Amino acid sequence: MSLVEQKLSRIDLNLLIALSVLLKEQNVSRAAELLFLSQSAMSRTLQRLREVFDDQLFIRASKGITPTVKALEIAKVLPEIIDSLNELVTNKDFIPEQCEQTFTMSLPTLFTQSVILPLIKDLRVKAPKVKLNDHAAKVNPFPLLESGALDFAINLTSINDAHFTSTPFAQLKLVIYGRKGHPLLEQKKVELANCLKYDFAALILENDDNIQFRNPVDNIVSTEGVTRNIVLRTSQIFVLIEYLKSSNALLMGPNSLMKSDELKGILEPVFEFDHTPENLIDLYLIEHKRVAASPAHQWFKQRLMATMTL
Repeated sequence: MSLVEQKLSRIDLNLLIALSVLLKEQNVSRAAELLFLSQSAMSRTLQRLREVFDDQLFIRASKGITPTVKALEIAKVLPEIIDSLNELVTNKDFIPEQCEQTFTMSLPTLFTQSVILPLIKDLRVKAPKVKLNDHAAKVNPFPLLESGALDFAINLTSINDAHFTSTPFAQLKLVIYGRKGHPLLEQKKVELANCLKYDFAALILENDDNIQFRNPVDNIVSTEGVTRNIVLRTSQIFVLIEYLKSSNALLMGPNSLMKSDELKGILEPVFEFDHTPENLIDLYLIEHKRVAASPAHQWFKQRLMATMTL
């Protein structure tokens, strides 16, 4: 607790309301009536106010009470304070056009173009004052969600924890991509074995906490009883794309990449895994319970979920 918080902890908010009424009425009896207090209770309230502000605040006059210089100074700022408190405790209708919130989220880099680009375009129309911060996905986003550093995380795994909500976000089909003009594209039929004769490049999923983690892509490949020769692992999407463009290396990624206008003409699908349940990659939208009652965050969540249909 800070020194300011310690000092303010002495103040009952009801005292500020009583002070506001006293300043307006400048009469203890009328103030007591308006606050539904007895005369003696109002007198005790005034005494507590004098102790808090270390000032008489009001001097008895022939007709009621007269505010001191200190009380008049308080009167200049008190209405704004009360209005601010009222705003805090009043549930307002959420109006997207007026929202000035900054939302922060993380998601797998290969999924960014199919989510972030349609999302920001949608937000610019429906909530032009909203700002969006996008971070690379982490194996363990949960401490960041809990601290408020992240509002949402699109994650490869769900979580069974009462402090978090996991919402199924998408099921991805696994595709192998090569550069435009790749030798495999000249073949009439491409098998997985053909692809595995080539090198692969892959994106790194940040794992700051060194948590034991196995990428779902590796799980799918291992069920086929094969392995990839990954010669480049990077966290930079542009490095990855440039390497793929200048080599015959391949990339395993989600089918959503095929929707990307930016990658058309650069990468082309050369092989698609069978669309069986064991070959699908589940994505989950994770949020902390702290945002569950926030109209702004829940509206943003709806827009984020809608990107899957945009």
